[in-house]
Amino acid sequence: PTPTPTMPRVIEFRIPFPCTPEQYKWGQIYTVAKVCTEMTDPKDGAGVESIANESCTLNGYGEGVYTKKYYHFRSKLPGYVRAVTPKAATFMEEEAWNCFPYARTIISHPSFSKFSIEITTIHAPAKRDASGKIEYEDNVHKLEGSQLKSRKVREVDIGDSSDVKKEQYKEEEDPSRKVAGGIGPLTPGGM
Repeated sequence: PTPTPTMPRVIEFRIPFPCTPEQYKWGQIYTVAKVCTEMTDPKDGAGVESIANESCTLNGYGEGVYTKKYYHFRSKLPGYVRAVTPKAATFMEEEAWNCFPYARTIISHPSFSKFSIEITTIHAPAKRDASGKIEYEDNVHKLEGSQLKSRKVREVDIGDSSDVKKEQYKEEEDPSRKVAGGIGPLTPGGM
C-alpha cells in the first residue's frame, strides 16, 4: 500500500531575548560562525561545508544573504550504521535566506525528496503588559486556515538551563552565569 502523506507540523517557538532584534542579529552571526567551526573536524570529515554565500533579495523583506551548506555526519554514526550506509547518504543540505528580521531555512537530503524541514523565523520585538508579562504578536507568521488551527505554540526560557545534560553543560555559555554586552546574568522566568 502507498503510505499516506502527512501534513506538515507547524510549531511556533516563542523565545524572548533580553536584547533588541538588532543586538540579536550580531549575536546570531557570531554564534553561527562559532558553531560551524566547532562542528567541523578536518581529521574525520565531519562538519559544515559552505557551498554558497551570496546576496539575495526576497519580496517583502528586502536584501539579505543566501547560503547553502552541507552538514557531514558520517563519522558520527555508529560503525554498524556506517557499514550499511552509502557515503553519499550521510550528509544533510541546508539552504537559508536571511533577510533579517525574516529568515527561511530548508534542511533536506537529495535522496529523500519528500522529506524536508522548513524553519521560518521572524525576529520581532515583544512587549510587556502592565503586570510585566511578555505579550507576543498572536500570528506573527500570518498563518491561515488549517495551518493556524493546527499550530502548536511553545515558549522557551533561555534563562533556565535545568534541562541541559551534564556532559553538554559549559559554564562559560551558561546564561545564568554570563554577562555579555551588558546583558545578563539571566534567571529562569526572568525574561
